[in-house]
Amino acid sequence: MTFDTSTLIAVCVAYLASLYILTWIAEKRWLPTSLVSHPSVAVLSLGVYCSAWAYYGAPGLAATHGYGFLVYYVGISAAFVLYPLMLRPFLRVTKSHQLTSLADVFAFRYKSRWVGALTAVFMALVILPLLMVQIEAIANASQILSPQTPTATLGLIFSAIVVLFTLRFGASTKAQDDKHQSLFFALAVDAVLKLIILLVLGATAIFAVFHSFSGLSEWLDAHPSIMATSEQTMTTPSWSILMVLFFLAPLTMPHMFHLLFREGQNGKSLRLV
Repeated sequence: MTFDTSTLIAVCVAYLASLYILTWIAEKRWLPTSLVSHPSVAVLSLGVYCSAWAYYGAPGLAATHGYGFLVYYVGISAAFVLYPLMLRPFLRVTKSHQLTSLADVFAFRYKSRWVGALTAVFMALVILPLLMVQIEAIANASQILSPQTPTATLGLIFSAIVVLFTLRFGASTKAQDDKHQSLFFALAVDAVLKLIILLVLGATAIFAVFHSFSGLSEWLDAHPSIMATSEQTMTTPSWSILMVLFFLAPLTMPHMFHLLFREGQNGKSLRLV
């Protein structure tokens, strides 16, 4: 099933516009404060962690290493399980000294602007490829849905919309302690929608394709090679490296750091994760 280019672009723009409007409504305080400021909103907003890797990288690992794809989720889950040892000290430091990035933390820790500058440069070099992968994933997915779609143009449009959205709701000249709760709320709604879509797709795969869980079990029994793939294990160095990378994601990914320590400095959301 494919779509024409105009329909696909219209759907994408409508979705992003709906998030923009929802954020604007929350910013105007037209929604109950108890809803917008609820700690669960901050928890759901952390779904931004699931980027292109969640939809392409993890399934790729599952196809080649079976349950090895869980390292993507186990790593970051371990970071929150060990919240008192790793995340809470960072939260305390960033809150006490109004540090807004990992570069600020290093500059404060070593009392050197050069250390902070080098950290910022290093983070930029690491994050730029990640952003490129994200944009490329969106462009490739759009081309699958609509083969006639000009991927370069679509990627440019998507980047421009994200930049405008960030400038409007992410950047601010307000006081340091003023949080962008409306942005939290929009991200939380986006995460809920993604969860619903994934559950619907899973239910469709089980009950429309295999008709039941027993039908899935029968299909797996008839294709032992699939089960053999799921039982393959990753090599210890690869597994360990990936685990450490995903474990450090809350600190090293700028958007995660921003949500956890810059915006959510009361700590309630961290205790609920």
